[in-house]
Amino acid sequence: MPGKKIQITNQGSNFLLLCRPYWRCYFPNTQAIIYVVDSSDTDRLVIAKEEFHAILEEEELRGAVVLIFANKQDLPGAVDAAAVTEALELHKIKNRQWAIFKTSATKGEGLFEGLDWQGHLYMTAYSANVLFDSVHFLDIVLATYD
Repeated sequence: MPGKKIQITNQGSNFLLLCRPYWRCYFPNTQAIIYVVDSSDTDRLVIAKEEFHAILEEEELRGAVVLIFANKQDLPGAVDAAAVTEALELHKIKNRQWAIFKTSATKGEGLFEGLDWQGHLYMTAYSANVLFDSVHFLDIVLATYD
């Protein structure tokens, strides 16, 4: 979109997990959440689900669309996008648009498809004369930390 700016904020490290109360500083005007799940770490999918649904309950994120990357699909033992969908209980999301894409960030697989989906939502809104002064993405990587 010509003349529009995008601010991407990455909240994905152990340090930032310790600073969870300060995440709210990034919530105002956030219109999209990119949630990255480590599909090969099935032990942490329960934690990923709890954190994910806690984020969705935040008032300032109420209207944000959600893009979920089921990452590390290239690793042995990684569960597919359908299993991540079930583990995160995505069927419970009724009040916002969401999509899940299987990805391998190291191979660059699936990333563009997910971002294209999200970009299409903004282009549709832009075409309908809904203008965004700025689009903030809240990128939270919770299930991939070591």
